[in-house]
Amino acid sequence: MKGPQSLMKMKTDLIRQYLLKVRTANKELTKKEAFKDLLSRFYNADRDILSVIDRMSLGAEAAVVNIPRKDGLHRGSADTLYSRIIIEFENDLKISLKRNT
Repeated sequence: MKGPQSLMKMKTDLIRQYLLKVRTANKELTKKEAFKDLLSRFYNADRDILSVIDRMSLGAEAAVVNIPRKDGLHRGSADTLYSRIIIEFENDLKISLKRNT
């Protein structure tokens, strides 16, 4: 059995690997897959969480209505939609920040 420090180091290494993948990825789909892979590695012993991660994939590029923004409600699509949770994988956060402020 791994001790708490060993487990923390393993998780830290996984996060570092994830960040490297995301920084070098130029497509949202690649970033999404890296995120899903990270979650699967973090929670590989929990079947309930793995089931949720699998169901998240079913909400890929889902249509979303009534997105609240400062100038009113908008329509669009979400990279991933699970229940009422929207996950977006952006190439440039500055563009999203300008749009939402």
